[in-house]
Amino acid sequence: STSSISSIEEFLSRECGVCPHCADLIAANDDIIDGANSNDDGIQPPKKDSHCSVCFGLMTPSYRKNSIMPKIMDSLRPYCRPRSLSKNSSEHSRDDGNLDQELNSPVTINPKDGNYLTKDSPTVNIPWLIAVRAQAAIAASQCFLRDKTNDNSTSSLSLRSAEEVYNQIKGSVRSSIRSALDSLSNMDQDGVTNDGDQDIDEYGVRLSSTLIEEECGFLGIHLLFLPPSLAEMKSNFNNVENSNDEIALLVIPKTLQSLLQRNKQQLHQIHSRALNPRKRFRGNDPTLKQGGDPRCNLEFRVRSMFADQLKKFDESNTNQNETDRNHSEVKRFKLADLRNNCSEAIVGGNSKEVARNTVGLNTWSTIISWLQRSTVSEWLAEEVSNGDPTQLATWFRTLNESKAVSLCSTHAATWRLPFCIRGTYTKSRRDVSQTPFFVPSNQEDHLSQKMVRKGISSIEEEICTPLSLLGCGGISNQNNENVWSTAFGEGGDKAGATVYGMCKFHASGREDMDVRMLLPPPSVVKLAEKTNIKITARPFVCEVFDAHRLPCKIDLDRVVKAVNCSDSIDDKTPPTKVNGKDLEKDKNGWPRTLAEPNQNYGRNPIGVGVSYPLGIVPSSSFSGLQSETEEKVKFYACVCWTDVFIASDDELIGKLGCAKLGSEEDINNQSPPYKYPLEIHQSTPLRVLHRRSSDVRSRFIMGLSAKRIDDHWFRLRLSTSAGTYVKEFVHGDCGRTLPSIQSMLGGRTDITELDCEGMAI
Repeated sequence: STSSISSIEEFLSRECGVCPHCADLIAANDDIIDGANSNDDGIQPPKKDSHCSVCFGLMTPSYRKNSIMPKIMDSLRPYCRPRSLSKNSSEHSRDDGNLDQELNSPVTINPKDGNYLTKDSPTVNIPWLIAVRAQAAIAASQCFLRDKTNDNSTSSLSLRSAEEVYNQIKGSVRSSIRSALDSLSNMDQDGVTNDGDQDIDEYGVRLSSTLIEEECGFLGIHLLFLPPSLAEMKSNFNNVENSNDEIALLVIPKTLQSLLQRNKQQLHQIHSRALNPRKRFRGNDPTLKQGGDPRCNLEFRVRSMFADQLKKFDESNTNQNETDRNHSEVKRFKLADLRNNCSEAIVGGNSKEVARNTVGLNTWSTIISWLQRSTVSEWLAEEVSNGDPTQLATWFRTLNESKAVSLCSTHAATWRLPFCIRGTYTKSRRDVSQTPFFVPSNQEDHLSQKMVRKGISSIEEEICTPLSLLGCGGISNQNNENVWSTAFGEGGDKAGATVYGMCKFHASGREDMDVRMLLPPPSVVKLAEKTNIKITARPFVCEVFDAHRLPCKIDLDRVVKAVNCSDSIDDKTPPTKVNGKDLEKDKNGWPRTLAEPNQNYGRNPIGVGVSYPLGIVPSSSFSGLQSETEEKVKFYACVCWTDVFIASDDELIGKLGCAKLGSEEDINNQSPPYKYPLEIHQSTPLRVLHRRSSDVRSRFIMGLSAKRIDDHWFRLRLSTSAGTYVKEFVHGDCGRTLPSIQSMLGGRTDITELDCEGMAI
C-alpha cells in the first residue's frame, strides 16, 4: 500500500528499491541527497551494502569507496611510484625490499613528479541499461502520481526524462570521483597546483605554462562500468523457470526484450565487429606500431577477456554427454567471473537451428551488457508514445520484490598523455639506419611474411631504448589492445602489433643508412660564426606515449650518458686523423674520409650520439620538424670518382665553377666566376620512384668547393637547399638531374661516400 507515502522520493526508495540519490534525480529535486545523511523528508540513506535498482549502486558512497577507488588506485600505481625509491640507483633499479615498499605505499598524485590529471579526467562510460531502469522508475512514479491525484503537492511535481537522469548520474559519478582524486593531490579542479611556486629539487619536474596548457604528460583516467551478469541476477531471483527469455526479464522489461529480438542479427554483428575491428595494413616488418586509444582498448580487452574465458570453459565441457550438458548449461552461468558473456556464435554452445529461433543466455548477456544508445533511444521513444506506464511500472516493482539487483562491475584505465623530448643526434657509422630497416628475404616476393634486417642497429633503437627505460621509468603496456594477463597465462606483444604505449622517433628529415650524420668541421664552424649561421646536428623529437613517469633533469642527463657511452655529459669524439691526414684507403684502394675533430657526440661503438641537454618541449616542436625540413640549408661532404682524367685542382674547379675546398668560400660562393647558387632540376630519383610520386622539382646548390685526390678521385663539400638529392646531383641519375657533376665534368661520375655535416637553423 502506498497510502502512507507522501512523496515520489519516498515511494521510489521504499517500494522500488531506488537509492535516494536517483530518487531525487527522477523527481527533479535539485537538492541532491548526500549519501552520508538523511534528507529533509526523513528518508534514510541506503545502507552500506544496499543496491539500487536504477544505478546499480553507482551513486552510493560505499560503492565509490569499496569498488571504484581501489580500481583507480591499482591503475594509477605504476605512474605514481615514489622517486625516492630510485634516487640512489644510477639505473633506477629497485630491489625486492623497495618493490614491497612501493606496493604498500599510498598512491599520491604529486605535481612535483609531473603528475597532473587532465581536465577531462575521469571520463566514464556507464551502461545504457541505467536509462532503461530510469524509464521504468519514471513509469512507476507516474502510476504513483495517478493514484495521488487528490494530493496537489505530489501531482504538481515534474519528472525528469530517462536520458536526463542518465546524464545526471553520469555527471554525478564523474564529479564525485574527480573530487576524490583531487584529494590525493594538491590540485584544484583545473589541474593546477594550489601551492603556487613550489621548491622542486633535482629529482622534481617543473613544467612550463605552455606544457601545462597542452597537458603534456598529464594522466588520463577512464572508467568502464558494466551491468551485472544474468547469472548474478538469476542467483537472487527465486521461483523462475530456466528459460533464457525469463532469465533476461531479470534485467530488461518485456517490451525492450521484443525490440532486441527483432534486431538480434544487427546487434550480434555490432558485437562481432567490436571483437574483430578492421585495421589498415602497416607493413610486414616485426617492429611495433603505435596507435589506438586507451578507452577503446579497455573496452576491447574486457570484451575479449570474457569471450576467451567462455570459449575455454565451453571447450572443457565438449566431452560431456547430452544429458550432463543440458544439466550443466544453467549451472555454469552461475560463475561469478562470467560477467560479460559472449554470443553463441563465438562460444558455440547451442546448435545453429536453436540459435535461429531463440536467443541464448550468452547472447542475452552480451546484448544487455553492451546496449547501444540508438537501441535504448528507440525503445524510450516507443515507451513515451505508448502513454500507459502500467506494464512497465509493474515490472519495475516486481524487480524490486524479487531482490534481483546487484552491483555494476568496474574496469579502470590510466594512461599518460604523450610528451616530446627534443635533441640533436650524430651518426658516425655507415651500417646504422635511422629507423629499424627490414626487407623481404625473398626479393622477388615482396608479400613474403619473412623479413630480414639491414644494418646492425638503428638510431631510433639507440636513443629510444635508454630514454624509455632510464628517462621514463619504462613504458606501460596496460593500455595496449592485445596485452592482457589472463588466468590461462596468455598475453604479450606480438611482433608487428599495434600498441599504445611506445616511444616514437621523429627526425627532421633522414639520411640513408650508408650516409654519416656529423657535426660541421672546424673550418665550416668558423665561417658560420662570421656569417651568423647556426649549424647543428640533425634535430629529432621523441614522442613518448604512456610513460611511467615524466623525466626530470637528472633522468635526461643519464639518458645522454647512456646513449653516448660516456661518463661526461657534453662529450665529443676525439680527433680520428691518422698522421695528420683526413683520408685513408680501404681494402679496395678507394679513398675513405676520416671524421675531423669533434664531429660527433660521445663514444658509442654503434656510432650514435646525442647532444646535451635533452629537454621536454611543447608539441609544436614536433610539428616544427617538418617545416624546418623544408626550409633549412644542409651541408654535405662526399668522395667521388670519375672516368675523366683530372690533372690538377685548377682544372677541377674550373669545370665545376666552384671554390677550392678549404677556402673561405665554402658556404657562400656568390661572387664571379663561381656559378653558385646554382638552380638544378631533379626528377624523382629512380631509387625512390616506387614509393614517391613522379615529379620534377627545382632545388638549389647554395655553395660548392672541390679538391683533387688523384687522377680520378676528388672530394666535394657543398651546401644545398632542403630536399636536394645529393647522390643524384653527383651522378646525374641517368640524366634525370640537370645540371649535375657528371654533366659538368663531361664523363661518367659516381659517389662512393657521403656525409651530412650539419644543418643551418
